[in-house]
Amino acid sequence: MKRGSGILTLGLGLLILSIVQNSFALTENGFQSWQQLQISQGLDCNLTAILEAENRLAFQSPSWRYAEIVPQLMWRYSPRYDFTAGLEWSAWKVPRMPEIVGYQPFIETGIKWQRGRWDVSSRQRFQTGSDTDGFVAMFRQLSRVQYRLQGFGDRMSLYAADEWFLNLLQGQIQENRAELGTSYALNAHMNIEVYGMLQNLWNANGISGSIPVIGCKAILAF
Repeated sequence: MKRGSGILTLGLGLLILSIVQNSFALTENGFQSWQQLQISQGLDCNLTAILEAENRLAFQSPSWRYAEIVPQLMWRYSPRYDFTAGLEWSAWKVPRMPEIVGYQPFIETGIKWQRGRWDVSSRQRFQTGSDTDGFVAMFRQLSRVQYRLQGFGDRMSLYAADEWFLNLLQGQIQENRAELGTSYALNAHMNIEVYGMLQNLWNANGISGSIPVIGCKAILAF
């Protein structure tokens, strides 16, 4: 009798634990809209100052919001290689969860290849720091392939990109962004990108899900 009672108590305990864990984990599956801006200014000694800003909106939840500001300094070692250091500031408000604010410095390397109308690039970023949930250590790998279309004065391109986020503290991938888009050069200093993306999250700050995204990005270079 005591043994049966112990098994029943254990089962109830596991059930309660499961309910508690699920109450703190949110699933996101609705559409989002991302607006991004990148401004860069060339400096002496092959240096470039860059400022990126990002805002995200969720169609299904007006109270959901995300903002990001990323100042950085890039050193162009050669036409193929560059190195960057910067700081990522972010603020993330999710319904039924406290606001998450992060300050994460980072370093990254960039590699570029060009052949005919094809442009291929790879970026490796290591970022660490803190947010509301504690210490963060993340490795991010971004790969991109772009093809310049004939006609349009060589101003229009199609591209595909993929970026995955490896949580170094947990040893698991927490996010992946698969993106398809088009880029158009308005002039020598401004490009516009319009894209569709599928963002997959696996317990990233307590959130999991597959999120379709529609986005646009303005790139200004001086």
